[in-house]
Amino acid sequence: MLGASIPKSRSYEEFVDEFRPEKISDDCYAPPEVCDVVLAWVRDEYGVGDGVPIVRSFWPGADYGCVEYPDGCVVVDNPPFSILAKIIQFYQAHGIRFFLFAPRPGIVVREGR
Repeated sequence: MLGASIPKSRSYEEFVDEFRPEKISDDCYAPPEVCDVVLAWVRDEYGVGDGVPIVRSFWPGADYGCVEYPDGCVVVDNPPFSILAKIIQFYQAHGIRFFLFAPRPGIVVREGR
């Protein structure tokens, strides 16, 4: 049959959606303006000098375990809350200093490498 069309079983968007990374409910990215204010407070409150490397390791699709953490750095970021305990354990096990703004008290910049 010349000119017969093949029936489409699903839309292009449905097909493309199969290849998009799955987001967890708390997968978000803090705007730079928010991080700048928090970073200024962390520098003042905990004495983190201007020469200390600051790492933001959380953004959609990122894997914090594969991010490069320079010696002496401090992570200042807004992590996914659903895996907060796992993230803290990772940083503590690797001697990475951090300040995570999250709904949990007691998260502070700690001594590290």
